[in-house]
Amino acid sequence: MGWILIAGLFLVLIVFLLKFKEVKHRFFSFITIILILFVILSASFVFSNNDLDLTSFDGFVKSSQVYLGWLGGAFSSFGDVTAYVIRDKNWGAGNSSIS
Repeated sequence: MGWILIAGLFLVLIVFLLKFKEVKHRFFSFITIILILFVILSASFVFSNNDLDLTSFDGFVKSSQVYLGWLGGAFSSFGDVTAYVIRDKNWGAGNSSIS
């Protein structure tokens, strides 16, 4: 039930943000929507896979620690992959595959 309420509040926020007419406001709204969707989907994934209790304060603190640990691990893995691509690929001008 709590997830439905949170998703509903974010939906209202999304509709409000999309009402802006200027381009920079639309871009900001788009980025905000993407971030909100990422947080909702990733939190839902982490909480459901770890069977965490969000009904008590201690459960909420434990759930937050698990989610932030998962998020830190995801960003660390993303950084590792990026470093691998940059380090191990020869990005020189003479190595173009375009004729």
